[in-house]
Amino acid sequence: MKLGRSLLVIPILCCGSLVMGCSGGTPASQRSIPASAYEMKSPAAYNEWDVKFIKGAYISHFEVTEILRKTPERTKNTEIRNLATGMLTVRNGELQMLTSWLKTWNIPTPKSTPAGQTAKKLNRLSDTAYDTELLKFLVENQQELLSLATQQQEAGRFTPARRLAEQTVRSSTGVISNMRIMSDNLNQ
Repeated sequence: MKLGRSLLVIPILCCGSLVMGCSGGTPASQRSIPASAYEMKSPAAYNEWDVKFIKGAYISHFEVTEILRKTPERTKNTEIRNLATGMLTVRNGELQMLTSWLKTWNIPTPKSTPAGQTAKKLNRLSDTAYDTELLKFLVENQQELLSLATQQQEAGRFTPARRLAEQTVRSSTGVISNMRIMSDNLNQ
C-alpha cells in the first residue's frame, strides 16, 4: 500500500506544476508552455473579467501558499510534504506573475484573504486528521480556481491570462482526482 501511495505523488506533483501553468519559479523541465507566453511586453488590452480572474487566482494562490508553508512542520507524511513543496514552488512563481500583471495595470493586489480561518482549523489538527483536512482544502481551492479559469476562457481578453486559464482547465481534473485518491488512501 505504501508503494501505491508513493506512486500517486509523482502524478500529483507533475499535474501540480501544470495547475496554473509555467511560472518563472517552475523548473524548465516541468514547463509545458514557455514562461514568455505569459509575459507582458507592454500594457496589453484587458477587460473587467481579466482583472477578476487575476485577483481571484491571486487570492487562491496566496491562501494556499500561506497554509502550505507550515505543512512540513505539521505533518509526518512524506507524500503530503512532497505535495506541499511542489505546490509551493509553482504557486509562488505564479503569485509573482499575477502580481506583475496587476502592477502593470496599476491595480493593487488584494489585501485580505480567508486563509486565517482555514489555517486556524488546520492548526488544531495533527497527523492523519491534518492531512485529510489539508487535502480537502486543496481540492476545494482547486475547484474554485477551475471555475474561475473556465469563466476566464469565455470572457477574458488578456491573452496571457487566457493561456493560464486554459492550462488550469486542462490540468485541474487530474490534480483534483489525484488529491482525492491520496486522501482516500490516508483513511485506509
